[in-house]
Amino acid sequence: DKQRRNLAIAFSRLPDVETLQINIYNLEMLEEDQLEMLKNVQQLSPDDLEQMRAIQDENPEGRWDRPEQYLMGIAEVPQAQLRLQCWYITITAQSLKTDVAQWSSQLQVAFDSLVNSKALKTFLGIVLAFGNYMNGGTERGQADGFGIEALTKLAAVKATNDGSLLDFCIREFARRHPDQLDTLQQDVLPARAAARTNLVDEDQSIRAFREQLDAATTMMKQVNEGPLQPYKGHTIDRMRDSLPQKMLTISNEIKELE
Repeated sequence: DKQRRNLAIAFSRLPDVETLQINIYNLEMLEEDQLEMLKNVQQLSPDDLEQMRAIQDENPEGRWDRPEQYLMGIAEVPQAQLRLQCWYITITAQSLKTDVAQWSSQLQVAFDSLVNSKALKTFLGIVLAFGNYMNGGTERGQADGFGIEALTKLAAVKATNDGSLLDFCIREFARRHPDQLDTLQQDVLPARAAARTNLVDEDQSIRAFREQLDAATTMMKQVNEGPLQPYKGHTIDRMRDSLPQKMLTISNEIKELE
């Protein structure tokens, strides 16, 4: 069927079964997209593996198709699914940190540009003066400042046939300070770039990663408390030797992002 054909195609891009088994056990020599594919494949249960072995023993001259060969090979690696999951986390953590660093940098650049912009302060002064004029004779007509949300209201309110109240303020700024118009545009550009980042989505991404990290770390600790399972002559298990420290380092780094 279509699912088996897709599996066959995906597995064809991997090393041979025996090499893949060693790669998974030693947590080495696989790319991020290969790891993602493997960890998302529905793994064989111990009962499924035992049943397939029995069928193979009964038909020694028979041969499983590629998907079954790989699924059996993966299932024979001790804690294969957990290894793939932890390994994938250690790789994708770097991508997450890079993404967070990028949008944090964008936010900082935008903040610095807006706070230090003399042209923006001049423009906001015009907005404040216009607001006080519009609210003349009321308690709000002598304000010393306004909330930033007022700017969105200016854009929504129609001033004349030529545009919104915000358009009016911009034209007034250009009339009074034509030499600062280009500067104002440049000063707000970083904010436009930073606004493309959805902070809620970024926060959810960090929280989701934290949940995966904590779940995998807990399971890894439980497995490592049991006896060592040597595999094909390998007496050093990196899931016990080096992976716990990597996971701890990542956990501390994610804590800083949170």
